[in-house]
Amino acid sequence: MIYLMVLYTGLRSCEMKDLKWKDFEFDANPPCVRVPSSLSKNSKKSSVHSLRPEFVAALMQFRAADSAPSEWAFKGEDATGSRVPA
Repeated sequence: MIYLMVLYTGLRSCEMKDLKWKDFEFDANPPCVRVPSSLSKNSKKSSVHSLRPEFVAALMQFRAADSAPSEWAFKGEDATGSRVPA
């Protein structure tokens, strides 16, 4: 899922690993992910990335049914083997 996220959004791994489910706006038109300013490259403003419908569908399948908005979206190890918050 992490590779798809990079492919569809262009986000850096340091931006992705701290995203929480509350940062995703699946009901927006178009659906999007909002990267908080604290995670963005320039740390000056949040950035918004539109999400394609097929990627939204994949994310909805990936997301655990009981996941809370405050939970990290991507848990475990990232592509570099670094620990991602759990």
